Amino acid sequence: MTKFPRILLALAIFLSGAALVPFMGLPTQRISWERFADAYVPASLEINYHGGAPGSSFRVRGRNYSPDIALQIFANGNLLGTVNTDSSGDFDIRINSTGATPGSYIITFSAEGLWVGFSLHPTEPTRPQEGSGPVYNLPPGIAYAGMNYLPIIAR
Repeated sequence: MTKFPRILLALAIFLSGAALVPFMGLPTQRISWERFADAYVPASLEINYHGGAPGSSFRVRGRNYSPDIALQIFANGNLLGTVNTDSSGDFDIRINSTGATPGSYIITFSAEGLWVGFSLHPTEPTRPQEGSGPVYNLPPGIAYAGMNYLPIIAR
């Protein structure tokens, strides 16, 4: 009785090896990461201007997000609204700074952890409205007065 399972195991091993005989001598190709490098394209954000006078309009474009999802839009941590990505995971929005306080602004979205920034200063030119898409107004009084750069110090 104990010989029967051993015979079945030996037969299974032999037949699995025999099943691979037709594939002997076929050309092989090395599997490397380069073949799959374009399988994942990270999300990205871009803004048309990094500075302007109060009353300027800024265009923010998002690419390669998850398709057909709603993203919340934040300016300096304050919710501006939501935007839906298209079937490709892209979106275009415009930020209107009419009535906004001069200072720095960080625009973030509820996914991917990406951000873009711009500053409003009276000496900058007023940027015209470009592109299409929904318009979100910056509320007054949320600007960062200054941005501090704090380098990482290691010993």
